[in-house]
Amino acid sequence: MAGFFTENFEWYSATEGNPRNGGRHFVAYHRAKLQAYFLERISHDERMYLLEIDVGYERARNLGHVAYNLLRTADDLTEYAAEAGGKGAIDCDSGRIEVWSMAQGPKPQPVGDLCPEEPVPPDIAIACARK
Repeated sequence: MAGFFTENFEWYSATEGNPRNGGRHFVAYHRAKLQAYFLERISHDERMYLLEIDVGYERARNLGHVAYNLLRTADDLTEYAAEAGGKGAIDCDSGRIEVWSMAQGPKPQPVGDLCPEEPVPPDIAIACARK
């Protein structure tokens, strides 16, 4: 999993519930900590399934900014809603993640809709360019 991130990623964070009331919060700013976390998550059979994604583009740093909703399951996440939401940034040169932050609330708590109910043509569409 750590191969999905840029060499100098800014951060990865995951919040489950409210940390002030027994929930958990994890954040990594260094690759070694991120790799250890992913090994732990694999041991809990964690899975993520993308539901929605909204993408924007920052030309100055060549980043794709994303907001997303996903389903996140694992054997130690049963007290939390399966739906999680968050934001991140993708380096358009490498196609790897620069920033990832997600949160998962208590049951039941569906995430908000990112996409409009009916497709609306955008004024402009921008995608990460590949060399």
